Amino acid sequence: MSLATDADALSSLPVDLLTDSLLPAFPAHDLVSLARTCRRWLAFITSEGGPCEILWQRKAVKEMHFPAVTSGRRSGWYRLYARLASSSAYLWGQTSNGRLGLPTQQWEIARISSLRTRIVRDALTLPTRIALPSPPVSLAAGGWSFHALTADGQVVSWGQMSGLGIQSEDARLSAPSRVLKPTVLPHMRHVGPVKQIEAGRGHVVMLAEDGKVWEMWTFGRVFEVRDEAGRWGTVSEAGDVGRQVAQVEAGWDHSAVLTDTGDVFIWWQPAPDVLSQAAAEAGEGSLQSPATEGVAFPLSLDTLKAPPLPSTARSTSEKLTLIACGEDFVIGLSNLSNVYFLDISPVPPPRNPNPANDEADDAQAGRARLEQAFLRGDRSWRLMRRFCDVDELSKLEGFGTNGVAPGTHITHVSAHFRSFAAYSVPSSASPEGSIVLLGTKDWTEATEPEVIPELQNIGVIKVAHGDYHHLALTSNGRLFSWGAYSAGALGLGHPQLAHTPLSLPPTGPETPDPQPDVEDRLRPHPMPRIIRDDQFNRTRGGFHGIRVPTPAARPAQPPERIEKPTRIRFAGEEQEGDDDSNQPRSSGKFVYAVTASGWHSGCLAVELATTSASAEGDSEPVIRPSSAEADQLAQLQQQAEEEQLNGSRSWFGRLGGGFRGDGVFRVGFAGRGAMRGGAAGRGGGGGQA
Repeated sequence: MSLATDADALSSLPVDLLTDSLLPAFPAHDLVSLARTCRRWLAFITSEGGPCEILWQRKAVKEMHFPAVTSGRRSGWYRLYARLASSSAYLWGQTSNGRLGLPTQQWEIARISSLRTRIVRDALTLPTRIALPSPPVSLAAGGWSFHALTADGQVVSWGQMSGLGIQSEDARLSAPSRVLKPTVLPHMRHVGPVKQIEAGRGHVVMLAEDGKVWEMWTFGRVFEVRDEAGRWGTVSEAGDVGRQVAQVEAGWDHSAVLTDTGDVFIWWQPAPDVLSQAAAEAGEGSLQSPATEGVAFPLSLDTLKAPPLPSTARSTSEKLTLIACGEDFVIGLSNLSNVYFLDISPVPPPRNPNPANDEADDAQAGRARLEQAFLRGDRSWRLMRRFCDVDELSKLEGFGTNGVAPGTHITHVSAHFRSFAAYSVPSSASPEGSIVLLGTKDWTEATEPEVIPELQNIGVIKVAHGDYHHLALTSNGRLFSWGAYSAGALGLGHPQLAHTPLSLPPTGPETPDPQPDVEDRLRPHPMPRIIRDDQFNRTRGGFHGIRVPTPAARPAQPPERIEKPTRIRFAGEEQEGDDDSNQPRSSGKFVYAVTASGWHSGCLAVELATTSASAEGDSEPVIRPSSAEADQLAQLQQQAEEEQLNGSRSWFGRLGGGFRGDGVFRVGFAGRGAMRGGAAGRGGGGGQA
């Protein structure tokens, strides 16, 4: 096939030669110039679903560090590549731990006037742009943090790596409780450009361009993971080149790599004393500024090799091509589109008739038992037939009478905490034939996938999971969410806010209250008062003759769950009616990446065209992490306000803290000497651990 015409000699070349060899050598501006020469070249180079999709995908990966290995995008690469340099990150959900780039104190958040209409209690309910040092191309959410990969291969992190301690913005970077504002990691000069980043509950794993795998459990310590046996990676103790790493993945509390040969290796967090010793040997104790500096060092680990795939009669060349990790399980997708489940939960120790002689059941012993279970075959990859067999899928009610289109096969998997998804992305630009299957970690061979009708045949290319909420991204840049409200993690607004998906519908004229009696009209007041006996039956109870005041109406509360996937709206899109996923878009936010964890979510988006919100410049609310100088000014202002408030109080109020218990009153303004921050979140998982 070629573009053979009389117009130019270049058109006579085969399409494969053009897209694989010749055109990739052209700079992007030369390709744009070529597209402007005639309509035929314009359609060939820029059309969605055309032959040049692979060209723009490769350019996005090579020039912009876009992690295509974890993206389900098949089309629209030209439009995405052309706008990646102006990409923006949007965040929403619980505001604590600095995970959204907001201050850790609620009173500090309340001072941000541009965000007041979006925050209800401790929830930022709508997607809000955060200002980052560089345009992001990938975003990963940890349990209390976010980590962005920029177009130049740098990693920007913010939030808290462990939300189980007191929040601190001035502690050492090596402290798990350190709260960091969006900052390029200080170790990047050692790590080099990164091409993939993933986050678990309290750790991050990165794949560098040179093939090295790096891991981080605190912002101040990044270590290169080396397999002790040299079975994978580019560097081993013997100096030999090992198997190339094709993908890294972060589970709830473990990490995994998938090699180009289809092998999976798993490891867990090294012991704290091991990390501390390695950091000390790397010079952590001699850092001039431990609050802003960290160390990078290699660390050899005994990684656990997963068992091989079960042998099949159909093929002996089957291998894994994609993995996803959750809490104590791994989902694998093979080159034959088979989906597998691997249980990596701790293997209990054998029962000992003499418990007094039991050895300490440490983590190392547990890993050894799991390895033995792999070798014995007690733990192995189990085929999830009902998640990948088209004949089985056609029996599910969620697909209606037409079932699943012939030729459908699973192309991607995702997982987090106790949820996972297996989905199909069609090879064409059409959303027809895309399916989404949902499951949980208690899967068995008899488990049927959950099929949500609203997610089928709309072109879903990515499914992200928080602790109790989920998001789905479509190929044309629309984003949907469902599940638990989780402190605004759905991004659908709030019933108390106007023009959001969760806003209460407008009500008609209110019914007038019954005519109050004379005393009510003359002297309405909120305190209990004496009433007549003939009025007693009209009271709400209480002591005889006492009217209990009717409390104010309870503010509207959000629903606990949203079962139906609902489209997330950005600023300026509140009144749009373009919910048809089959139709292309020409304006608004084009979302191309999504992530979630805990009780918060995030996405990356580019602007398709100028909207009313973007045209107004600063009208779109933006999270702008303040500088150190601004923080100091805010603290001084807060101190002055409190001093002024204390000065106007009574003598007892000015004591500012009451009786100490030792016969002495503590004198000073309220809050002086108090520890910064607060306790961690309340619930399970990352957002509320």
